[in-house]
Amino acid sequence: MSSVRRRVRRPWLPLLVPALLALRPAWAAAPAAPFAPATVVLLVRHAEKAPGAGDVPLSAEGEARARALVEVGRVAGVQAIITTQYARTRSTGAPLAAALHLTPEIIPAQADVPSHAAAVSEAIRRNHQGRT
Repeated sequence: MSSVRRRVRRPWLPLLVPALLALRPAWAAAPAAPFAPATVVLLVRHAEKAPGAGDVPLSAEGEARARALVEVGRVAGVQAIITTQYARTRSTGAPLAAALHLTPEIIPAQADVPSHAAAVSEAIRRNHQGRT
């Protein structure tokens, strides 16, 4: 049995592409805007704190962990550091800040955690957009 291919005529095909182009939304015709640089956030909980209550300093282990954070921050390209007002958070970021010649931005901790997270997020968007 022989196979015979018949050519199907599609007289409408040359009209399809111009019709689709005419129907596309206006935003599809606009050139794409360049991407904004990514904002990278490294979230670090304070290092180990000394025993006690209140605003206690870091323990010896915590100080060692804070010093180890320097290499991580250097490799990651950290350009900004945000801490709370507490000694343990400031001491965790201090070695990295010193190594990179940065002044940490202090955003006071709040009892309302969602409000504190919102304040940190706003500071990142306002002051550190497109940075690490």
